Amino acid sequence: MFDTLRPETDNPGQARRVYYRIVYVIFAIAIVGLLAGIAIGQELVGTIIYCGGAWIGSGITFLAPKLTDVPLQDERDTELYNRASGLTLGVLFVLGLSVIPAIYV
Repeated sequence: MFDTLRPETDNPGQARRVYYRIVYVIFAIAIVGLLAGIAIGQELVGTIIYCGGAWIGSGITFLAPKLTDVPLQDERDTELYNRASGLTLGVLFVLGLSVIPAIYV
């Protein structure tokens, strides 16, 4: 009876969806906490909630792939990561080239 209520995470596709949903929900709660804190005039409380959610969400994002045997990323994620890294380095290179001459003038 209870095994029908427990989600199966042996399937990599479902494990990936659960992983992404958990991380997105944590970040959404953090953002809503920050906005609610700003709206009610409790900026410090909102910032604490936001920082806590950001740290927890980032920690899960960093640790979950290392602690589980189920693959949470596939070749599409790796390709997207490589493309984003290349674009980031390209943008930083162009910005660096435009800033360096201004430093010496």
